[in-house]
Amino acid sequence: MKKYKILLVDDDIIVIKGISLYLEQKGYHVFTANSGRAAIEILQTSTFDMVLTDLVMPDIDGFQVLKKAKKLYPEIMVLVMTGFGDVKFAIDCLRLGADDYMLKHNEPEEMLFRVKSCLVKLEIKRKVKKIEKALQESETRYRSFVENFRGIAYRGKMDFTVIFFHGAVFEITGYSKDEFVSGYLRWDQIIHPDDLCSIFIENEKKLHTVPNYSYEREYRIIRRDGKIRWVKEIIQNICDESGQPPDLQGVIYDITDRREAVEALKYTKLQLEAIFNNLDSSIYISDMKSYEILFMNNHMKELFGEDLTGNICWKSIHNNQDGPCEFCTNNKLTDADGNSTEPYIWEFYNQKLRKWYELHDMVVPWLDGKLVRMEIATDITDRKQVEQKQDKINEMLEDKVKERTANLEDMNTALKVLLNKREKDKKEIEEKQFANYKLLILPFIDQLRNSLTRKNQEDLINILESELKDIISPFSKKLSDPLVNLTPTEIKVASLIKLEKSNKEIAEILNSSIHTISHHRENIRKKTGLKNKKINLRSFLSTLY
Repeated sequence: MKKYKILLVDDDIIVIKGISLYLEQKGYHVFTANSGRAAIEILQTSTFDMVLTDLVMPDIDGFQVLKKAKKLYPEIMVLVMTGFGDVKFAIDCLRLGADDYMLKHNEPEEMLFRVKSCLVKLEIKRKVKKIEKALQESETRYRSFVENFRGIAYRGKMDFTVIFFHGAVFEITGYSKDEFVSGYLRWDQIIHPDDLCSIFIENEKKLHTVPNYSYEREYRIIRRDGKIRWVKEIIQNICDESGQPPDLQGVIYDITDRREAVEALKYTKLQLEAIFNNLDSSIYISDMKSYEILFMNNHMKELFGEDLTGNICWKSIHNNQDGPCEFCTNNKLTDADGNSTEPYIWEFYNQKLRKWYELHDMVVPWLDGKLVRMEIATDITDRKQVEQKQDKINEMLEDKVKERTANLEDMNTALKVLLNKREKDKKEIEEKQFANYKLLILPFIDQLRNSLTRKNQEDLINILESELKDIISPFSKKLSDPLVNLTPTEIKVASLIKLEKSNKEIAEILNSSIHTISHHRENIRKKTGLKNKKINLRSFLSTLY
């Protein structure tokens, strides 16, 4: 039982408590207001099935409560309670839209009866409103159907004579509907002869004997202009009072475009199957929701040893699967709007077949127009094995290259050391040769030249000096020998200092004074950069040559 909501309005607290308690016991959900103002405030925020209000109240009376309730909720039931002598006011309330009234001090059973009567009236009003709304919607749909109907609606006899024809009769058949209704032409006369018998064999008997029997059929008709059109007919028999079905009714639609599209799809499907079956790759097509395999090419059938069409792909193609594969790419093949994306290409190792495959996954339209998943799997096991071998070879080569690089780096380091030492030795040799020439040979050549008496001997000395200069010229410019700027006498002194001769001994050898030798020694220290330095001159000269 529905629990109705009732708003009880009265300024008498005793009346409110008594009536509300009684109605609650009878299964109603009662809300109370102790004034007209409070009642209006409640009505503005809550909905009720019924208002039970006292008529005479201070400030805002029952008239105003009635008006506000009906304004807010036109369907709401309002039952007015009035005291003795207030019948005229109650009648005025009825004129204002109250659904009933009663004397305030009637028996509880009388009040309950009037409450129930009002709520019954409410339900009737609600049902009537629903029916009216349904009729309006039905009328709207019917009007839309009639205005947009592109087929033929008919009623006729079992012998194909037409009682009623409506719709696109001329557009579909090329004949006017009057030609059919007048009996000039029967519908069976335009049915293609090859289809005339086949469409009735199975259902004709039931159509004549089974009450309200209906079925659908598709067949060809021949238009007035000789063109052939495909139509779909939904037909049902109609029974008379005796229960016999003398008449037929139904609708006929032109489905030529659909049939041609289906035939084109079938032809395309056959072409694709022929192509797929001659490819050296496994190809299958599956439903993206049910995962049912819709097609397998011959290569895949041979690979699995059976035709898996009709099976579930994740159960049949892979091992140990309790549900759709975690690596399934269905979610990658369409965008958020359900449109197809670019083919998804990836590699996968099939545990069941123990082979590597390169997979090309994409969505394609199926015969019914919905998008399905197509996968082309090419066996790349041999290629993967070659790649794995090549990877191992590359790793070995990389290790060898690293090892050889390390060896070369060591050899390069050693070679650098040798080259540096060779360059250093070469420099030392050049410095020594040049210094020997400058310090030892050249002074004696000068001394020899000074002691010559014959012209030809002087020429020979000049030739000898020239040849010696040619010998030391490649490296003489490279040297920055500290002795280069010494005079010949200073060079002789430096040579004798290196031989650990004292100033006295050098003076005797060079036939000079000790003071002069000391002066030469100071000049040598100055020219070699040793002045004011605590460096032994003999030791320094020993390092030069």
